[in-house]
Amino acid sequence: MSGDGTNSDDGSSVTCVTSPVAGAARLVDVTIHSTAMNADETVRLLLPTDYDAQPDRTWPVLYLLHGGASSSDEASNHTDWTAHTDVENRTAGRNVIVVMPDAGSAGWYSDWVDDPARWETFHTVEVRCRGTP
Repeated sequence: MSGDGTNSDDGSSVTCVTSPVAGAARLVDVTIHSTAMNADETVRLLLPTDYDAQPDRTWPVLYLLHGGASSSDEASNHTDWTAHTDVENRTAGRNVIVVMPDAGSAGWYSDWVDDPARWETFHTVEVRCRGTP
């Protein structure tokens, strides 16, 4: 997985790939420059153990969407599933890509008519993994 900034056909591009936790080889944060959002957005991935060793393989994909903030003092984002659940252990040894995108605090995964943020387009068009079609 690279962050070389190459644009996809929709104009979005991966600009950065990092491992947020030392020693957690399956866990990566991917920064995508989103044309739908006109901003950089982050997606957290849990990859199968053999992901890098099998570059031509496709994988089942599981999307985990955070539910939004429970109060105005609390933020929800792409880290919620790994911070508040056992998703890493529950998916260990399974051949699946787990995708945990950000969605803002009140985006509701929609392209709103009166808001320039296009969360639905970001999630359904720009966030694509090497998954099984």
